[in-house]
Amino acid sequence: MGKNISHNPNTALIAGEAKARKYQSGFAAEGAQAFTEGFITTYAAGMKEKEKREAKMQSYMTALGSIENINMLDDGYNKQAVTNFVREKRDEYAELADIYEKTKDPEVMDKMNNIKSSFVNLNSQLKGLVEERKTYADAYDKDQLVVVGNGDEKYTDIYTNKGDFSIETNGDIGFTSNGEYNKFTDIAGKWNVKNNISETLTLKTNLDVKRIGAKGGDFYRDDIKNNYVANFKQTGKEGIMVMAKTDITGDNEYTLPNKAKAGNLSFESMWSQGLLADKFYTEFKPKNGNDWMWDEANSDKLNNLMSEYYTDVSEASFKQGKANYKPGGGGGGSANYVIGGQIFNARDFNNSFVPFINKLNAASEDGETFVSPTGMKFKFEKGKYYQMTGVNKYNMDDPMTFNDVAILDGWANYVPAGEDSEQGGGKPKLNWGK
Repeated sequence: MGKNISHNPNTALIAGEAKARKYQSGFAAEGAQAFTEGFITTYAAGMKEKEKREAKMQSYMTALGSIENINMLDDGYNKQAVTNFVREKRDEYAELADIYEKTKDPEVMDKMNNIKSSFVNLNSQLKGLVEERKTYADAYDKDQLVVVGNGDEKYTDIYTNKGDFSIETNGDIGFTSNGEYNKFTDIAGKWNVKNNISETLTLKTNLDVKRIGAKGGDFYRDDIKNNYVANFKQTGKEGIMVMAKTDITGDNEYTLPNKAKAGNLSFESMWSQGLLADKFYTEFKPKNGNDWMWDEANSDKLNNLMSEYYTDVSEASFKQGKANYKPGGGGGGSANYVIGGQIFNARDFNNSFVPFINKLNAASEDGETFVSPTGMKFKFEKGKYYQMTGVNKYNMDDPMTFNDVAILDGWANYVPAGEDSEQGGGKPKLNWGK
Protein backbone atom coordinates (compact mmCIF):
# COMPACT_ATOMS: atom_id res chain seq x y z
CA MET A 1 0.00 0.00 0.00
CA GLY A 2 1.48 3.26 -0.97
CA LYS A 3 2.56 5.95 1.44
CA ASN A 4 0.02 8.68 1.93
CA ILE A 5 1.23 12.04 0.83
CA SER A 6 -0.24 15.01 2.75
CA HIS A 7 -0.89 18.10 0.80
CA ASN A 8 -1.33 20.23 3.95
CA PRO A 9 1.35 22.88 4.66
CA ASN A 10 4.33 21.76 6.87
CA THR A 11 4.02 24.20 9.74
CA ALA A 12 7.30 23.13 11.35
CA LEU A 13 9.23 23.78 8.19
CA ILE A 14 7.47 27.01 7.63
CA ALA A 15 8.28 28.10 11.16
CA GLY A 16 11.94 27.22 10.67
CA GLU A 17 12.17 29.12 7.41
CA ALA A 18 10.42 32.05 8.98
CA LYS A 19 12.91 31.96 11.79
CA ALA A 20 15.75 31.90 9.29
CA ARG A 21 14.34 34.77 7.33
CA LYS A 22 13.74 36.68 10.50
CA TYR A 23 17.42 36.24 11.49
CA GLN A 24 18.56 37.22 8.05
CA SER A 25 16.29 40.21 7.84
CA GLY A 26 17.05 41.85 11.16
CA PHE A 27 16.76 39.72 14.20
CA ALA A 28 20.54 39.34 14.40
CA ALA A 29 20.82 43.14 14.11
CA GLU A 30 19.36 43.38 17.53
CA GLY A 31 22.55 41.79 18.88
CA ALA A 32 24.72 44.07 16.75
CA GLN A 33 22.83 47.06 18.02
CA ALA A 34 23.37 45.96 21.57
CA PHE A 35 27.10 45.57 20.86
CA THR A 36 27.26 48.99 19.25
CA GLU A 37 25.44 50.60 22.08
CA GLY A 38 27.82 48.97 24.53
CA PHE A 39 30.84 50.17 22.53
CA ILE A 40 29.50 53.70 22.37
CA THR A 41 28.85 53.67 26.09
CA THR A 42 32.37 52.43 26.76
CA TYR A 43 33.87 54.96 24.31
CA ALA A 44 31.89 57.80 25.85
CA ALA A 45 33.08 56.74 29.28
CA GLY A 46 36.64 56.65 27.98
CA MET A 47 36.32 60.09 26.46
CA LYS A 48 34.85 61.39 29.64
CA GLU A 49 37.74 59.94 31.60
CA LYS A 50 40.17 61.46 29.10
CA GLU A 51 38.53 64.86 29.46
CA LYS A 52 38.66 64.49 33.21
CA ARG A 53 42.34 63.58 33.04
CA GLU A 54 43.08 66.48 30.71
CA ALA A 55 41.25 68.84 33.04
CA LYS A 56 43.40 67.60 35.90
CA MET A 57 46.55 68.07 33.86
CA GLN A 58 45.42 71.55 32.90
CA SER A 59 44.78 72.26 36.55
CA TYR A 60 48.32 71.11 37.38
CA MET A 61 49.82 73.31 34.68
CA THR A 62 47.72 76.29 35.78
CA ALA A 63 48.93 75.77 39.33
CA LEU A 64 52.51 75.78 38.03
CA GLY A 65 52.04 79.30 36.68
CA SER A 66 54.47 81.22 34.50
CA ILE A 67 57.23 83.84 34.70
CA GLU A 68 55.35 87.10 34.13
CA ASN A 69 58.36 89.24 34.99
CA ILE A 70 60.18 88.04 31.88
CA ASN A 71 58.40 90.94 30.19
CA MET A 72 60.31 93.36 32.42
CA LEU A 73 63.59 92.33 30.82
CA ASP A 74 64.70 94.58 27.99
CA ASP A 75 67.32 92.32 26.46
CA GLY A 76 66.98 89.27 24.22
CA TYR A 77 69.85 87.35 25.81
CA ASN A 78 68.37 87.10 29.32
CA LYS A 79 64.86 86.62 27.99
CA GLN A 80 65.96 83.60 25.94
CA ALA A 81 67.64 82.04 28.97
CA VAL A 82 64.44 82.44 30.98
CA THR A 83 62.32 81.08 28.11
CA ASN A 84 64.52 77.98 27.83
CA PHE A 85 64.34 77.39 31.58
CA VAL A 86 60.54 77.69 31.59
CA ARG A 87 60.07 75.32 28.65
CA GLU A 88 62.33 72.69 30.18
CA LYS A 89 60.68 72.88 33.58
CA ARG A 90 57.13 72.84 32.17
CA ASP A 91 57.87 69.67 30.20
CA GLU A 92 59.38 68.06 33.28
CA TYR A 93 56.41 69.14 35.39
CA ALA A 94 53.90 67.72 32.90
CA GLU A 95 55.65 64.33 32.93
CA LEU A 96 55.68 64.30 36.72
CA ALA A 97 51.99 65.22 36.86
CA ASP A 98 51.15 62.32 34.53
CA ILE A 99 53.11 59.92 36.73
CA TYR A 100 51.49 61.26 39.87
CA GLU A 101 47.99 60.73 38.46
CA LYS A 102 48.80 57.09 37.97
CA THR A 103 50.81 56.42 41.12
CA LYS A 104 49.91 59.10 43.68
CA ASP A 105 53.56 58.89 44.72
CA PRO A 106 54.24 61.70 47.26
CA GLU A 107 57.88 61.97 46.17
CA VAL A 108 56.69 62.83 42.68
CA MET A 109 54.46 65.53 44.12
CA ASP A 110 57.48 66.89 46.06
CA LYS A 111 59.38 67.24 42.77
CA MET A 112 56.40 69.04 41.24
CA ASN A 113 56.27 71.45 44.17
CA ASN A 114 59.99 72.13 43.82
CA ILE A 115 59.44 73.20 40.23
CA LYS A 116 56.59 75.48 41.29
CA SER A 117 58.84 77.03 43.92
CA SER A 118 61.58 77.59 41.33
CA PHE A 119 59.10 79.54 39.16
CA VAL A 120 58.06 81.75 42.09
CA ASN A 121 61.70 82.30 43.05
CA LEU A 122 62.80 83.13 39.51
CA ASN A 123 59.89 85.51 39.01
CA SER A 124 60.78 87.36 42.22
CA GLN A 125 64.50 87.57 41.40
CA LEU A 126 63.86 88.90 37.90
CA LYS A 127 61.87 91.75 39.41
CA GLY A 128 64.69 92.43 41.84
CA LEU A 129 67.24 92.38 39.02
CA VAL A 130 65.34 94.92 36.95
CA GLU A 131 64.95 97.25 39.94
CA GLU A 132 68.63 96.84 40.84
CA ARG A 133 69.73 97.73 37.31
CA LYS A 134 67.62 100.88 37.38
CA THR A 135 69.10 101.95 40.73
CA TYR A 136 72.62 101.25 39.53
CA ALA A 137 72.08 103.22 36.31
CA ASP A 138 70.63 106.13 38.30
CA ALA A 139 73.67 106.16 40.60
CA TYR A 140 75.92 106.18 37.53
CA ASP A 141 74.01 109.09 35.97
CA LYS A 142 74.37 111.06 39.20
CA ASP A 143 78.11 110.32 39.40
CA GLN A 144 77.63 108.49 42.68
CA LEU A 145 79.32 105.17 41.85
CA VAL A 146 82.62 104.34 43.49
CA VAL A 147 84.62 101.22 42.60
CA VAL A 148 86.72 100.12 45.56
CA GLY A 149 89.36 97.41 45.45
CA ASN A 150 87.24 94.46 46.58
CA GLY A 151 85.56 93.28 43.39
CA ASP A 152 83.17 96.12 42.58
CA GLU A 153 84.29 95.88 38.94
CA LYS A 154 81.93 92.96 38.35
CA TYR A 155 78.83 95.09 38.80
CA THR A 156 79.47 96.99 35.59
CA ASP A 157 79.34 93.72 33.62
CA ILE A 158 76.40 92.30 35.56
CA TYR A 159 74.17 95.34 35.27
CA THR A 160 74.96 96.08 31.64
CA ASN A 161 74.29 92.53 30.35
CA LYS A 162 77.98 91.84 29.74
CA GLY A 163 78.23 89.06 32.31
CA ASP A 164 77.10 85.50 31.50
CA PHE A 165 73.56 85.04 32.83
CA SER A 166 72.37 81.67 34.15
CA ILE A 167 69.50 80.15 36.12
CA GLU A 168 69.96 77.48 38.77
CA THR A 169 67.54 74.57 39.27
CA ASN A 170 65.81 76.30 42.18
CA GLY A 171 65.26 79.50 40.16
CA ASP A 172 68.21 81.45 41.57
CA ILE A 173 69.85 83.66 38.96
CA GLY A 174 73.57 84.27 38.75
CA PHE A 175 76.26 85.89 36.66
CA THR A 176 79.78 84.98 35.59
CA SER A 177 82.19 87.88 35.10
CA ASN A 178 85.91 87.44 34.52
CA GLY A 179 85.59 83.76 35.39
CA GLU A 180 83.91 84.43 38.74
CA TYR A 181 80.35 83.23 39.39
CA ASN A 182 78.10 85.19 41.75
CA LYS A 183 74.52 84.57 42.80
CA PHE A 184 72.34 87.62 42.42
CA THR A 185 71.09 87.22 46.01
CA ASP A 186 74.68 87.36 47.28
CA ILE A 187 75.67 90.58 45.51
CA ALA A 188 72.48 92.61 45.14
CA GLY A 189 72.78 96.06 46.68
CA LYS A 190 76.42 95.60 47.69
CA TRP A 191 77.95 97.89 45.08
CA ASN A 192 79.27 101.15 46.48
CA VAL A 193 78.20 104.74 46.11
CA LYS A 194 79.91 107.86 47.35
CA ASN A 195 80.00 108.41 51.09
CA ASN A 196 77.98 111.62 50.97
CA ILE A 197 77.74 111.82 54.75
CA SER A 198 81.50 112.01 55.20
CA GLU A 199 81.98 114.16 52.10
CA THR A 200 79.58 116.72 53.53
CA LEU A 201 81.45 116.67 56.83
CA THR A 202 84.81 117.45 55.20
CA LEU A 203 83.35 120.33 53.20
CA LYS A 204 81.51 121.77 56.18
CA THR A 205 84.51 121.40 58.52
CA ASN A 206 86.81 123.19 56.09
CA LEU A 207 84.34 126.04 55.72
CA ASP A 208 83.80 126.30 59.48
CA VAL A 209 87.50 126.40 60.39
CA LYS A 210 88.18 128.97 57.66
CA ARG A 211 85.48 131.17 59.18
CA ILE A 212 87.01 130.66 62.63
CA GLY A 213 90.43 131.60 61.32
CA ALA A 214 89.09 134.72 59.61
CA LYS A 215 87.61 135.81 62.95
CA GLY A 216 90.88 135.28 64.78
CA GLY A 217 89.86 132.05 66.51
CA ASP A 218 91.95 128.97 67.31
CA PHE A 219 92.32 125.57 65.62
CA TYR A 220 91.84 122.56 67.90
CA ARG A 221 93.52 119.77 65.97
CA ASP A 222 92.70 116.84 68.25
CA ASP A 223 89.01 117.73 68.32
CA ILE A 224 88.87 118.07 64.55
CA LYS A 225 90.57 114.72 63.99
CA ASN A 226 88.39 112.93 66.54
CA ASN A 227 85.34 114.30 64.76
CA TYR A 228 86.56 112.88 61.46
CA VAL A 229 87.35 109.49 63.00
CA ALA A 230 83.92 109.21 64.62
CA ASN A 231 82.06 110.30 61.48
CA PHE A 232 83.93 107.96 59.14
CA LYS A 233 83.43 105.06 61.54
CA GLN A 234 79.67 105.63 61.59
CA THR A 235 79.50 104.95 57.86
CA GLY A 236 80.92 101.43 58.35
CA LYS A 237 83.91 99.64 56.90
CA GLU A 238 82.57 99.93 53.35
CA GLY A 239 82.02 103.66 53.86
CA ILE A 240 85.63 104.11 54.96
CA MET A 241 86.87 102.24 51.87
CA VAL A 242 84.65 104.38 49.66
CA MET A 243 86.09 107.54 51.22
CA ALA A 244 89.58 106.34 50.33
CA LYS A 245 88.49 106.11 46.69
CA THR A 246 86.64 109.42 46.60
CA ASP A 247 87.99 112.75 45.39
CA ILE A 248 86.80 115.30 47.95
CA THR A 249 86.22 118.75 46.45
CA GLY A 250 87.30 120.44 49.68
CA ASP A 251 90.96 119.45 49.34
CA ASN A 252 91.53 120.58 45.75
CA GLU A 253 93.70 123.52 46.82
CA TYR A 254 95.55 121.63 49.54
CA THR A 255 99.32 121.74 48.97
CA LEU A 256 101.10 118.38 49.13
CA PRO A 257 104.69 117.94 50.35
CA ASN A 258 105.93 118.07 46.74
CA LYS A 259 104.28 121.53 46.42
CA ALA A 260 101.64 120.18 44.03
CA LYS A 261 97.90 120.62 44.67
CA ALA A 262 95.79 117.66 45.74
CA GLY A 263 93.41 118.55 42.92
CA ASN A 264 91.09 115.69 41.93
CA LEU A 265 93.17 112.92 43.50
CA SER A 266 91.66 110.55 46.05
CA PHE A 267 93.41 109.57 49.28
CA GLU A 268 94.09 106.12 47.83
CA SER A 269 95.73 107.63 44.75
CA MET A 270 97.89 110.08 46.69
CA TRP A 271 98.99 107.43 49.19
CA SER A 272 99.78 104.90 46.44
CA GLN A 273 101.92 107.45 44.60
CA GLY A 274 103.85 108.35 47.74
CA LEU A 275 102.67 111.97 47.59
CA LEU A 276 101.78 112.31 51.27
CA ALA A 277 103.95 113.16 54.25
CA ASP A 278 106.21 110.51 55.83
CA LYS A 279 103.82 110.02 58.76
CA PHE A 280 101.40 108.24 56.43
CA TYR A 281 103.88 105.46 55.58
CA THR A 282 105.09 104.17 58.95
CA GLU A 283 103.31 100.79 58.69
CA PHE A 284 102.25 100.26 55.07
CA LYS A 285 104.45 101.00 52.05
CA PRO A 286 103.30 101.83 48.49
CA LYS A 287 105.82 99.34 47.05
CA ASN A 288 103.73 96.55 48.58
CA GLY A 289 100.53 97.80 46.96
CA ASN A 290 97.36 99.16 48.51
CA ASP A 291 95.45 95.91 49.05
CA TRP A 292 95.64 96.57 52.77
CA MET A 293 93.07 99.33 52.32
CA TRP A 294 90.43 96.87 51.15
CA ASP A 295 90.97 94.42 54.01
CA GLU A 296 88.24 95.06 56.58
CA ALA A 297 90.68 94.08 59.33
CA ASN A 298 92.57 97.30 58.55
CA SER A 299 89.48 99.51 58.60
CA ASP A 300 90.46 101.40 61.76
CA LYS A 301 94.00 101.99 60.47
CA LEU A 302 92.69 103.34 57.18
CA ASN A 303 90.25 105.53 59.08
CA ASN A 304 93.05 106.93 61.26
CA LEU A 305 95.26 107.82 58.28
CA MET A 306 92.43 109.45 56.32
CA SER A 307 91.29 111.39 59.39
CA GLU A 308 94.87 112.60 59.82
CA TYR A 309 94.97 113.71 56.19
CA TYR A 310 91.65 115.58 56.29
CA THR A 311 92.69 117.20 59.55
CA ASP A 312 95.76 118.50 57.72
CA VAL A 313 93.47 119.84 54.99
CA SER A 314 91.24 121.52 57.57
CA GLU A 315 94.24 123.10 59.24
CA ALA A 316 95.36 124.51 55.90
CA SER A 317 91.87 125.97 55.42
CA PHE A 318 92.04 127.48 58.90
CA LYS A 319 95.38 129.12 58.08
CA GLN A 320 93.87 130.63 54.92
CA GLY A 321 91.17 132.20 57.03
CA LYS A 322 93.69 133.29 59.64
CA ALA A 323 95.78 135.04 56.97
CA ASN A 324 92.80 137.29 56.24
CA TYR A 325 92.20 138.18 59.88
CA LYS A 326 92.75 141.80 60.96
CA PRO A 327 92.07 142.83 64.53
CA GLY A 328 89.19 145.26 64.73
CA GLY A 329 87.86 144.41 61.30
CA GLY A 330 89.24 145.01 57.88
CA GLY A 331 88.99 147.82 55.42
CA GLY A 332 89.93 147.85 51.82
CA GLY A 333 92.95 150.09 51.76
CA SER A 334 95.77 147.56 51.95
CA ALA A 335 98.18 147.63 49.05
CA ASN A 336 98.33 143.84 48.91
CA TYR A 337 95.44 141.40 49.32
CA VAL A 338 95.98 137.88 50.69
CA ILE A 339 93.17 135.67 49.38
CA GLY A 340 93.15 131.90 49.53
CA GLY A 341 96.84 131.88 50.38
CA GLN A 342 97.64 134.02 47.32
CA ILE A 343 98.80 137.64 47.26
CA PHE A 344 97.08 140.08 44.88
CA ASN A 345 98.08 143.69 44.33
CA ALA A 346 95.47 146.44 44.34
CA ARG A 347 95.15 146.53 40.56
CA ASP A 348 94.53 142.81 40.26
CA PHE A 349 92.09 142.91 43.14
CA ASN A 350 90.14 145.80 41.63
CA ASN A 351 90.08 144.27 38.16
CA SER A 352 89.16 140.74 39.23
CA PHE A 353 87.55 140.58 42.65
CA VAL A 354 85.64 143.86 42.76
CA PRO A 355 83.46 143.09 39.68
CA PHE A 356 82.87 139.56 40.95
CA ILE A 357 81.95 140.70 44.45
CA ASN A 358 79.61 143.42 43.15
CA LYS A 359 77.86 140.95 40.88
CA LEU A 360 77.59 138.42 43.69
CA ASN A 361 76.17 141.04 46.04
CA ALA A 362 73.58 142.13 43.48
CA ALA A 363 72.28 138.61 42.85
CA SER A 364 68.49 138.46 42.69
CA GLU A 365 67.56 135.83 40.10
CA ASP A 366 67.29 132.16 41.15
CA GLY A 367 69.77 129.95 39.34
CA GLU A 368 72.28 132.74 38.68
CA THR A 369 75.84 131.40 38.85
CA PHE A 370 79.15 133.04 39.74
CA VAL A 371 82.81 132.13 39.27
CA SER A 372 85.28 133.68 41.71
CA PRO A 373 88.80 134.65 40.59
CA THR A 374 89.93 131.98 43.07
CA GLY A 375 88.18 129.34 40.94
CA MET A 376 85.32 128.69 43.35
CA LYS A 377 81.86 128.57 41.82
CA PHE A 378 78.53 129.43 43.40
CA LYS A 379 74.81 129.52 42.63
CA PHE A 380 72.19 131.91 43.98
CA GLU A 381 68.87 130.39 44.99
CA LYS A 382 66.09 131.95 47.11
CA GLY A 383 68.32 134.47 48.82
CA LYS A 384 71.15 132.04 49.58
CA TYR A 385 74.39 130.98 47.94
CA TYR A 386 75.50 127.39 47.31
CA GLN A 387 78.98 126.16 46.46
CA MET A 388 79.53 123.99 43.38
CA THR A 389 80.90 120.58 44.35
CA GLY A 390 80.89 118.82 40.98
CA VAL A 391 79.74 119.10 37.39
CA ASN A 392 76.41 120.95 37.67
CA LYS A 393 76.23 119.84 41.32
CA TYR A 394 75.92 122.16 44.30
CA ASN A 395 76.01 121.56 48.04
CA MET A 396 72.36 122.40 48.65
CA ASP A 397 72.62 121.19 52.26
CA ASP A 398 74.79 124.19 53.21
CA PRO A 399 73.10 127.49 52.29
CA MET A 400 75.40 130.48 52.74
CA THR A 401 74.97 134.17 53.22
CA PHE A 402 77.02 136.72 51.29
CA ASN A 403 79.32 137.00 54.31
CA ASP A 404 79.77 133.20 54.40
CA VAL A 405 80.87 133.23 50.77
CA ALA A 406 83.27 136.07 51.52
CA ILE A 407 84.89 134.05 54.31
CA LEU A 408 84.98 130.83 52.32
CA ASP A 409 86.46 132.49 49.26
CA GLY A 410 88.98 134.44 51.34
CA TRP A 411 88.12 138.11 50.78
CA ALA A 412 85.89 138.83 53.79
CA ASN A 413 88.25 141.38 55.30
CA TYR A 414 88.34 143.44 52.10
CA VAL A 415 84.62 144.09 51.74
CA PRO A 416 83.73 147.58 53.04
CA ALA A 417 80.26 147.28 54.46
CA GLY A 418 77.97 150.30 54.41
CA GLU A 419 75.19 151.23 56.79
CA ASP A 420 72.82 148.72 55.28
CA SER A 421 74.92 145.66 56.18
CA GLU A 422 73.18 143.21 58.46
CA GLN A 423 74.51 141.78 61.70
CA GLY A 424 75.67 138.20 61.03
CA GLY A 425 76.26 138.68 57.34
CA GLY A 426 73.49 139.79 55.02
CA LYS A 427 74.09 141.58 51.71
CA PRO A 428 76.04 144.74 52.57
CA LYS A 429 75.82 148.04 50.78
CA LEU A 430 79.11 148.17 48.92
CA ASN A 431 80.51 151.67 48.71
CA TRP A 432 84.06 150.96 47.66
CA GLY A 433 86.59 153.62 48.58
CA LYS A 434 89.64 154.59 46.58
